[in-house]
Amino acid sequence: MVDYTWAMMPHIEFVKRSVGELPEDAWVGTISKIDGELAVISSKTFYGVQMPAPEWVAKIVNNAFK
Repeated sequence: MVDYTWAMMPHIEFVKRSVGELPEDAWVGTISKIDGELAVISSKTFYGVQMPAPEWVAKIVNNAFK
């Protein structure tokens, strides 16, 4: 995990502020809680669709945020 924020802002702005350009192997998305469980969803801005995160991303997120 490179960076995260509690601030509400567009993904493109967050990436620009935190890393400048998105590294080729990076993933961008939203993390929220739904019914007490973490939900990790891809960025529609970067991927054109909102889908559950890949398993490797969800594992990193779940380890970082309990």
